[in-house]
Amino acid sequence: MTDPQLKTAKNRAQNDILRQRQTGDRNWTCCDLTCDNAPTMFRHIAAAHSDIVQAQTSVQLASMLQSKASTSAQDRDRDGSQEQDAEFKTRRAEKYGSDPINLTCQCDPALGTVILFYAYLPISDPLALARVHKTWFQDLELCGKVKLATEGINATLSGLSASVTEYIDRLTSLPEFEFLKLSRQAQHITQQNSGETDAALKKRRFDFFKPTEGCRHVFGEEASIKVVDEICPLGAPELSVYHDPKNKPGKLPPWEFHEKLKESEGRDDFVVLDVRNYYESSIGRFPGAITPPIRKFSSFRDYVDRNKDLLSGKTILSYCTGGIRW
Repeated sequence: MTDPQLKTAKNRAQNDILRQRQTGDRNWTCCDLTCDNAPTMFRHIAAAHSDIVQAQTSVQLASMLQSKASTSAQDRDRDGSQEQDAEFKTRRAEKYGSDPINLTCQCDPALGTVILFYAYLPISDPLALARVHKTWFQDLELCGKVKLATEGINATLSGLSASVTEYIDRLTSLPEFEFLKLSRQAQHITQQNSGETDAALKKRRFDFFKPTEGCRHVFGEEASIKVVDEICPLGAPELSVYHDPKNKPGKLPPWEFHEKLKESEGRDDFVVLDVRNYYESSIGRFPGAITPPIRKFSSFRDYVDRNKDLLSGKTILSYCTGGIRW
């Protein structure tokens, strides 16, 4: 048994428990808690029902191991699924390799859109979602990079503006992504219940997907769709934002981060921590921020272990390219 296997079994167990607590299309009830999003109920289950999660995890793990043992080489050769899915689990380029930094293109960038987004949310079958993405990329002629894991999705992709909009519509309509409240279909229900305008949905989509002008060739001609252990490679797949109830949900909006920065001035019990790599932090950073000398995010864990005395017991304001947290 490996840590990724245990994590998958635990996610599946909590997914089953979550479904048992669902009382409507977008409502979950357990104990004295009623909520309208899956991550909140995930955290409640992890905190209040760890005994049930542990028991169900054992059941799931046994089922996974039994299923793996019963799958014969003849079955795999017959349907060819293992060979077809290998592309989702192999490296796109050689280790330590990188993409070209120069681009020659005759496209009109005004006709295209580039989006960048990530979300930590429970995905029960990342491999199935990878297959769906491959079909979407072919249908819509999209390019880019997508990482999928049981803990969520991390993606940057490009294409004609209409194609990118269609991709967003398809993704946000999937049941696992409903709690983001970015679906046009769900918007009609919200409008009836609360009178929310289309402009409000448009702004939420803009803030989440961060669309910018650009042609599809910014990522070359190939799509990279991978199933991974972590959508941001920290090197700790055993950690989960859902299984640890101490994790704080969501990101700070700019105004709140600004207020906390002012609050932290001159105080020893606050730390402003830049978790980007050293060449990003050298370009620009917040005044007084600590900039760890790391080349890649997977080195951040070692940095924290070496500097526990510096960070222990303090309020930490952290930021990276993808957002601001505390």
